[in-house]
Amino acid sequence: MKQRDIKPRNAVYNIMLLLFFLYAFPGISQKLFAQQMPAIDILKKFEAEHGASVAIVVSMTDGKVLLRYNEEKRLCPASVTKLFTTAAALNVLGEDFRFTTRVYADGAIRRHTLEGSLIIRGGGDPTIDSHYIPEDSGRLQRDLVMALQQKGVERIAGRVSVDASRYGFEGVNANWLMEDVGNYYGTGVYGFNLNDNSITLYLNSYGAKPVIDSIDPAHPALNWHLILKTGKRDSVYCIVPPFSTQALITGSIPPKIRRYKLRAAMPDPALFAASMIRNKLAAYSIVAEQEAEGLYVRPDYRQADVLMNYVSLPLDTIVRITNYRSVNSYAEALKNEVELTLSQGRGSQLLSANRPYGMIDYWTKRLKYSARELDLYDGSGLSPKGRVTARAINGMLTGMKVGKNTRPSENAFLQSLPVAGEEGSVKSLLKNSRLHARLKSGSMSGVQAYAGYVQWRGQWYAVSFIANNQWENSYARKAFEQFLTKFFQ
Repeated sequence: MKQRDIKPRNAVYNIMLLLFFLYAFPGISQKLFAQQMPAIDILKKFEAEHGASVAIVVSMTDGKVLLRYNEEKRLCPASVTKLFTTAAALNVLGEDFRFTTRVYADGAIRRHTLEGSLIIRGGGDPTIDSHYIPEDSGRLQRDLVMALQQKGVERIAGRVSVDASRYGFEGVNANWLMEDVGNYYGTGVYGFNLNDNSITLYLNSYGAKPVIDSIDPAHPALNWHLILKTGKRDSVYCIVPPFSTQALITGSIPPKIRRYKLRAAMPDPALFAASMIRNKLAAYSIVAEQEAEGLYVRPDYRQADVLMNYVSLPLDTIVRITNYRSVNSYAEALKNEVELTLSQGRGSQLLSANRPYGMIDYWTKRLKYSARELDLYDGSGLSPKGRVTARAINGMLTGMKVGKNTRPSENAFLQSLPVAGEEGSVKSLLKNSRLHARLKSGSMSGVQAYAGYVQWRGQWYAVSFIANNQWENSYARKAFEQFLTKFFQ
């Protein structure tokens, strides 16, 4: 695809650009343009001292660019990827969209007996019993018990089945690092998800060797193997392959800790959920005769009756949690649902480990940029393979209808971004600054990125910043803070 806005960087061009800004943007924009070179010098110094590669774009929210530096350089954005995912979800699905989990009675109900199985058909909801929504914990089980009691069911002749086939069975992205898979932030995402598809372990390191003190929720199907030692370094890794019954904990933890908290991935959420729901029903004297099962290939239950529908919180709330807490599993579920919607029903299943080709196509057509500028490998940014340009990020930001006088309460996307210096992963950014900014951060080893909006003198500005290859991300954060302070002074 033809690239646009590629101009020579020479003195004549800079003079023409200055004259354009003096004419088109009197007042505030003239001041910002005059401050761009000193601000860029801060980034150049950071690059030279730390061996980093930096790209940045600052624009007005109508798309008029005020500053650009290496704007077409392809760099890894880490969790800033979530902005493309959440923005696409809001645009494609709508901010009032809710994930729906349907419960079916696959058989007639006679004499207090369901003469068949209870099937819970997952709708991709990543928020069921989520750590990030504690007030919603247990709602699915409570609603299910109530629905069965209202029907007078005391016995299920068949089994409790959880159908997690909506997105296929490859919930773990093949482009993620092995060291991430098995940890709570690298868990698979399926058509049915529970408890963020994670298990919390508490380790005790008071003895000669660390041991497991307790597991929440209890997971009897897993055999835990500890190759773990105590030491000064706090570095623990979980290896839990999908659908496995074996789990490995390795690394080291500090000594003399009674309850060291560790979150690991749940390898088979559908089977675990089915077993948990079966036990929950039994506690209310509703007994399922057969063993529970988790399914990742959809069974045939076309004649089953819908017993109840369970709906999630609205999408704008889920997007807010995704960006505020940088939740990978939420982002992957949103990516899956966007991909499925964009496919318009072509194919009965979408493998969730696939690259988000539908979302890439959506944004490249909308932004009119080459696909090389939006080279995504997942919806969360956990894959180190992802490459985007600061120009592509900025184009997405300016397309999200944030205007001069927009209040966060009026714009779901703007509201989803944490306030710098106060909230989320940007709580320590611009801590003592008078600037007001709503930004999403992204970081991994050698990657630090920020993107979002800065409000200055009553006007919102879109800012996209990526730094790669530096030894310490803290220096990239400091350079970005200094840049903003110099540019918006």
